[in-house]
Amino acid sequence: MNVKRAACLALASLLLLAAAPVFATPTDFDYSYAAAFPPGHYGGVYLDKDGTLITVIVEKYKHLYDQYPPEVKIRFGKYSLQELNALMNQLIAFSEENSDLRLFTDAYLDVSENCVYVGMLDPSDKNIAEFIRLVSDSPAIRFYQGEYDVIEPLPLAPEEGKDVGESTPNFTLP
Repeated sequence: MNVKRAACLALASLLLLAAAPVFATPTDFDYSYAAAFPPGHYGGVYLDKDGTLITVIVEKYKHLYDQYPPEVKIRFGKYSLQELNALMNQLIAFSEENSDLRLFTDAYLDVSENCVYVGMLDPSDKNIAEFIRLVSDSPAIRFYQGEYDVIEPLPLAPEEGKDVGESTPNFTLP
């Protein structure tokens, strides 16, 4: 996909996001979208494996997007970006307040899958049940086998006359 086409699709996606409330009736749409960004019908945007810009819209607002041209690629998901971000904030807060528990190794929001992935050293039924009891029972969470990354600290300052060199840790994402 060329840059001009990608830019046009990105602009179309943003227009789509902004225009949906215009076509809705008061009974169809939650107009509190103006108070916070992103609005409640927006699930995020990502590039698929072919480089196509995909906009995720919450399923319950599907009827608002039936008239858009096929060039604007829309995928429907269960959760808004607001909901997923709130879930991430909940996980961060729990982790900060309960650092000694270490129920999970990491968490990340995946717009393309419309969920939050939570890594656990041992994602057994028992540990997942404990996580659900103490942290969150959100159906937007998917568990996976995670691990703690140990990253060597970067040098404080380069030696005089020498470059620091490569400072990016060597790791792969799940």
